[in-house]
Amino acid sequence: MRKLLAVCMCVLMAGCAGYSPVVNTSTTPKVPAGTEVPFAKVMDPTFASDYIGSDVSTIAEFVANGTGAWLLNYPMTGKVVFRCRPVGATDEKNPLSGEVKADFVVLPKDKSDLVFALKPGDQIRLRGGTSVSQWRSNVPSFVRMSTDNLKEIVFEATAIEKNQAK
Repeated sequence: MRKLLAVCMCVLMAGCAGYSPVVNTSTTPKVPAGTEVPFAKVMDPTFASDYIGSDVSTIAEFVANGTGAWLLNYPMTGKVVFRCRPVGATDEKNPLSGEVKADFVVLPKDKSDLVFALKPGDQIRLRGGTSVSQWRSNVPSFVRMSTDNLKEIVFEATAIEKNQAK
């Protein structure tokens, strides 16, 4: 009985171990400054690393201020966070919180006045690049858990303007 209890405790502790972020700090842009890139592509886990340290232009749809029910492991000093999604995306909701799913965007505090005047659904043009944190399992290596798709992607905006409907 003690062996069974010991095994159960080990499994429980391994399951509670969690994940640690590994921030990608590459700053060499892979695309020319000002390149127009769809927001969905910039924020896609497959492509996001291509835009680290870049200065791309993208159009997104404003969702809300803040992180909502999500936790954001990103240094927020001097920055404002808000959420956006690709233009025309459907209202896919988080089943736990009921919030519309969206991606994180951060902007320097001194450039954020427009953010507080936006309404959900407003189209905005953003300039900037991405920050990508690859999450790694804290579970001992004898337990094979794939964390390849566990990425926290944040669009680091350097400029924002309201997009004029065409």
